[in-house]
Amino acid sequence: MITRRIVSALMTLFVTIVSASAISEESQKIMVVVDEAYSPYMYKSSEVAKGLYPDLVRAVLTRAGVSVEIKALPWSRAVLMGEQGEAGVGGIYKNLKRLETFDYSDSLFDEHMVVYVRKGNAFSFNGLDDLKGKQVGVNRGWSYGEAFDKAKAAGIFKAEDAADNVANFKKLIFGRIDCFVADELSASMIIRNHDLANQVERLANPLAVTPAYVVFAKKTGRKNLIDKFNVVLTEMKKDGSYQKLVEKFIAETGN
Repeated sequence: MITRRIVSALMTLFVTIVSASAISEESQKIMVVVDEAYSPYMYKSSEVAKGLYPDLVRAVLTRAGVSVEIKALPWSRAVLMGEQGEAGVGGIYKNLKRLETFDYSDSLFDEHMVVYVRKGNAFSFNGLDDLKGKQVGVNRGWSYGEAFDKAKAAGIFKAEDAADNVANFKKLIFGRIDCFVADELSASMIIRNHDLANQVERLANPLAVTPAYVVFAKKTGRKNLIDKFNVVLTEMKKDGSYQKLVEKFIAETGN
């Protein structure tokens, strides 16, 4: 016969185990991987992950009381690690295929995707149909949104992979591609640092405004962490600390 004393002891033991588990999970360091070659948003410098996205992810998770380690890796490897549940991924775009694999945070930052061409080679651009038949540079492993990915798969244009935006600018200047798609903030920094202003230009109309997110594979059961991340991200946007961090970053990169 189970006595009240035994029941009480078992309940105490259960609560202790659950509490210890929660404390262990809370104190565990979370790993988030980012692209090593997408400056100024995320990149590697002296083996350290730097850029706006590592700064934002670190600030949000730290304020949420979560210990985080951020690593910069080749993008295809970072996404693979995310898919396998080995790490969260920062600065990733959203598409239908990824939605099947990942739980998404709210938007970390909205990137303005634009099209660059060689100086004097501008063409009218009002949508993806205007890229028909062109050689379009893209970063290897990147998704540029569902509409762009579908147009690419349908063969509306021929996508040419490159390691990063710098490589795409070089291909553009040497005439190996007709144009390429890049985030305006990232591209403007490259244009300034490599003195390309007289060699390239951007088309007037943007391709898209693309949000970047933080994700964890659904199989890792990190939905609670994503929810906590979103709460703190919203708080930071409301109290102005998010905007201050972004403005400080942009000022320091010279944009």
